[in-house]
Order: sequence, then C-alpha cells, then structure tokens
Amino acid sequence: MNEAKNTKSVETQKSPVTGQKADCKVGSHVVMSVDNPQPLSLDTTYRNAVTVYALLGNTGNIFVGNQESQPMPLAKGDSVTIRRTSLNLVWVYGDTTADKAVWICGGA
Repeated sequence: MNEAKNTKSVETQKSPVTGQKADCKVGSHVVMSVDNPQPLSLDTTYRNAVTVYALLGNTGNIFVGNQESQPMPLAKGDSVTIRRTSLNLVWVYGDTTADKAVWICGGA
C-alpha cells in the first residue's frame, strides 16, 4: 500500500484546554483479497479511536477486526469505531475485491 497516496493529515483547531492541535488523519483502503485480511495502514502510532466506514458503492460486506478477533461485518454505509488502537492493528477484508473502506483516526 502506498501510505503517502492513501493517507492525509487533517488540519485541526487548537484545544482551548491544552492549547495543542489534535493529530487527525484520514485515509482509504481498497479490499485486495477476499481470503487475506490486510491492515488499514502500516502506521503503528497509538490512537484514541479509529473509525472505519464501508462506502455506499460497495457490492459486498467489509469485515473489520484484528488477527485474533471475530471480524465485524459492515454493510455498505455502516461504520464501526475502535478505541485505543493503532492503524496497523485494524485489519480489513471483504466479500469482493475492490470494495472500499474509508477510515479516520485521531488522538496520538
């Protein structure tokens, strides 16, 4: 996966409490294999939350999980938020190849 092409940093406002900007990123993931789950990204930065959305144009389900858990199916338009993780620990595969998921994360 080309990390630079599929990941963007998002400009955020400073917190009125801490005076710091949040580390927020967005990206996309194309399902490359039905049988072989892949991480959303190779980024190992700890995140407060990662939200994964299954695009409305998908033709099948996308499954989100990690290497040890039962994956959660997402129909088109569905989303799931996973707390206290990193992008490399969130794995995705699908019913069909070329279906897409979009993710957003924040709180490094």
